[in-house]
Amino acid sequence: MGAFWGTFYIDPTTLKPTFKNYYPGGITPPSSGAVEAFVYDNPQQLFEIQSDNTAASAQTDVFMCADLSTPTGGSTTNGVSSMELADATLSATAAVLKIIGVSRDPANSDLTAANVNWRVMIDQHLFGHNYDGI
Repeated sequence: MGAFWGTFYIDPTTLKPTFKNYYPGGITPPSSGAVEAFVYDNPQQLFEIQSDNTAASAQTDVFMCADLSTPTGGSTTNGVSSMELADATLSATAAVLKIIGVSRDPANSDLTAANVNWRVMIDQHLFGHNYDGI
């Protein structure tokens, strides 16, 4: 459906409205209040993701599709995920992500370096064209 952006709830300890970039789990707001999740769900939304490739990448990877690597955890300090683009799964056929280009951030756009950052969109989005059943 999209990418998780964050969560909002009333903290059961401080009783204050709380927003976090990650879901801390096991939250029970006072009076059984709601825990809201925010999701980027536009099928045309672009994201940046780091490649798990520890060697150089290639310009020919642009417009290829790839799956996600197995996550190793994330940061509860800044909410950054450890999810990466699985370079070994690059192909021309539909997959979770489609590479649109290299990052526009000069510090993360060197194709000759390990773990380049790609600009991607969700290729198999529920509301997109590469998803069966819609």
